[in-house]
Amino acid sequence: TATTTVVAGDERTVAFENDYEQLVGSLKLRKTVVGGVLFADVAPTISFEITKPDESVMVVDGADLDSVTQSYTINDLPVGTYTIVETVGDVNTYTWVSTVNSEDDGKKTAEAEITANAENEVEFINTYSQNPGTLIITKTLKGDVTKEEAEGALKFTVTNNNDPSDSVVYTLKDFVYDAVND
Repeated sequence: TATTTVVAGDERTVAFENDYEQLVGSLKLRKTVVGGVLFADVAPTISFEITKPDESVMVVDGADLDSVTQSYTINDLPVGTYTIVETVGDVNTYTWVSTVNSEDDGKKTAEAEITANAENEVEFINTYSQNPGTLIITKTLKGDVTKEEAEGALKFTVTNNNDPSDSVVYTLKDFVYDAVND
């Protein structure tokens, strides 16, 4: 408020100055990994592309996330709506399904409304499951041997190289086979 008196023939100037402060908040990106892989295995394969309200883009790499909290906080963001898109690379022998903010919709995109003086969090959850493989074993028997003799004599031990205690023994009875008479 300003008060002045204007007298006939005089000119008076009243000046007002408004000092606006940009309202800012923060965005915390949180990455949760579920399944048979470790965060350390996934972090190098992920990135987050963040589109700001002014359409400018910034990228946060998985390596930028704290390895203990699995999160990264960006401070002093102007208030507004931000779009975050997660990109996930392959993790050997695993497939994954993405959940954003506990919504199991398979999306890799989230919107965050940054509000003043608040920490706004977006959580990306990737659930990993190992892809099964196929092992084909072939065995050719020649000579005069009966089916029963072959089934009793042959054993195959299949061992997981990553875990030697994980092995399974199969006999010929466990397989489907064709007898070939020569």
